[in-house]
Amino acid sequence: MAAQQLMLPIRDALVEPEAGARLDDGIKIYWSGQAFPAPAQTYGVFLAEKRSSSMHRSDQEACVWSLRSALLFLQSVAREHGANAVVNIRSIKDDHLLPPNGEQYACTAEHLSAWVRLHANIVTLP
Repeated sequence: MAAQQLMLPIRDALVEPEAGARLDDGIKIYWSGQAFPAPAQTYGVFLAEKRSSSMHRSDQEACVWSLRSALLFLQSVAREHGANAVVNIRSIKDDHLLPPNGEQYACTAEHLSAWVRLHANIVTLP
C-alpha cells in the first residue's frame, strides 16, 4: 500500500484525555501563526520525527499518537535546555516546511505505521 499524506486537526489530537495527561503544562506549545510573547531567550530550531504503529489502530489514531510523541519529544528538549515553550511549530511534508497552520498537522500513513515530522523553536518566554 502506498503512503498516504493526511492533514488532520491538531485540536482533536490534543483534547483527548490521554494527551492532557502526558503533555507538560509547564512547557507551553504554540503552533506557527499563534501569538506568543517575545522570547527572553532562544535555544534554536529543533526537528522531531516520531512514528507509531498502525497495527490495531486506524491511520488517524496512529497519527494522533505520532503527533503526541513528537510534541513530548520537543517538550523534553525544552526541559533539557531550561526553556518553557516550544513555538512556531510547523509540519514537514516531503522534506518541505508547510505554511504556518495552527489548525492542522501533516501525517504520513503506510501499511503498518504512521509518522509526523515537526519543526519548532525552543525558547524561554517571560
